[in-house]
Amino acid sequence: MFRSENTKKHKPAAGKVFFFILAGAAILVLVSAVVQFLWNAILAEVTDVRPISFLQALGLFVLAKILFGSLGFGHSRFYRHRGNDRRAAWREKWRHMSDAEKAEIKEKWRDHCRKRDH
Repeated sequence: MFRSENTKKHKPAAGKVFFFILAGAAILVLVSAVVQFLWNAILAEVTDVRPISFLQALGLFVLAKILFGSLGFGHSRFYRHRGNDRRAAWREKWRHMSDAEKAEIKEKWRDHCRKRDH
């Protein structure tokens, strides 16, 4: 009936939001510095590439995350769990098959792989 002050939804404190933004920026700076150091220390010495600046290292890191890491969000977690469900369903189906059905599937798979390799 009556709402007490303790049941109201509270907004995150501005200090926490600021901390997480600052921590994210610090991690980005640190990782970019590591990328720059490794590039300049290893690739510039071993190959014929020029050393890169901090901003180039930052750009390289962001590009790599976009291409390979999805920046920590996106479909990567969803597909990983979905794949586990598919594997579990396939194992269950395989367990209830007869030996003849298993041999037939194995032969179809061999034919499929042979066609793909040629």
